[in-house]
Amino acid sequence: MRYCVALSAIVALALCNLPIRADKVPAPYQPAVNKALAWLVKKQHQDGHWEGQGGRDAELHTALAGLALLHEGSTVTQGKYAGNLTRAVDWLMSRSRQDGLLGSPRNKKKETARALFAHGLALEFLAEAYGVEPRRARRDEMRKTMSKAVRFCTLNQSPQGGWSNKKDRTDLAVTIAMLQGLRHARNAGIPVPTEVHSKAAAAVKKATNAKGEVARRLNKAGMPKGGERPTLAAGALVCLFLAGDFENAHCKKWLTHCRLNVAMDQPPRAGADPYLHLYFAQALHALGDEGWARAFPQPGVQPLTWSAYRTWKFDHLQKTQRADGSWPGIDRRRGPVLATAVNLIVLQQDNQVLALFR
Repeated sequence: MRYCVALSAIVALALCNLPIRADKVPAPYQPAVNKALAWLVKKQHQDGHWEGQGGRDAELHTALAGLALLHEGSTVTQGKYAGNLTRAVDWLMSRSRQDGLLGSPRNKKKETARALFAHGLALEFLAEAYGVEPRRARRDEMRKTMSKAVRFCTLNQSPQGGWSNKKDRTDLAVTIAMLQGLRHARNAGIPVPTEVHSKAAAAVKKATNAKGEVARRLNKAGMPKGGERPTLAAGALVCLFLAGDFENAHCKKWLTHCRLNVAMDQPPRAGADPYLHLYFAQALHALGDEGWARAFPQPGVQPLTWSAYRTWKFDHLQKTQRADGSWPGIDRRRGPVLATAVNLIVLQQDNQVLALFR
């Protein structure tokens, strides 16, 4: 493991010196991206954070908005949004508790679960920002914060291998976000115990049935317990198989389930979970235009491709964007800031500026 960490650190340092490019969004969609970015930065508070309606879920909104700006090609020292990103990093690091949790949830079970979900995405954002941070003192500070965040994940993993607001349960939505954050942290050179990742990956697989559906929870006995939805299958694809192992049996199940439940012969469903396309776009971008054929070589099956998805989804986003550059949210917790940040991440997949996706 020490060798892997050292190698990741060398790669992360090298990436700091790579030229940043942000010119690969297909030209017809770049105006929509520009308008959305301009709207999003106007919503950033002076201290660096973004928040949902009524001040909700600031850590979650800051992580997603920060990732949207990183996808544009800016870093904490270069690009149009360098100042915005620096303030976002500063604010998130200031939210690090003594135990490593990136945030301060209220004393309510459902908000604790949301805080754990936000922790995973915040760790992902900090890891990607760290990967393009050239200043040694700043890197040391960020590394300490992320190491504490990883330690929090390690100490709070459930017996089933995942994470939940109940220590003896596993919430798959939270677990997928945690796995995503840990994977980015490890890629940035932060030590992540191998057994933590492998136990969590096993929990996601155990929650998967023969149809490729992923249950929302594993109960105290480690058995799947309802709440299946395509978002969880798409999230499983991203956090476990983004590297391109699309011939894996579980990956095939998840791909098939997503294909059946994301009807690309119809307009995207209004009010759909924004995280579905946050995950699904990343998975399909990794799949490309040839991955489906490698995983499912049988003739007569219409392949699922990034190009087809991009046209279908991007055209819809272009049509539904509001005049001010934002997109409407679907409820009080997932309002326009979250929707716009997620849609920007989807639209900017082709930029490939983040270290993990490169």
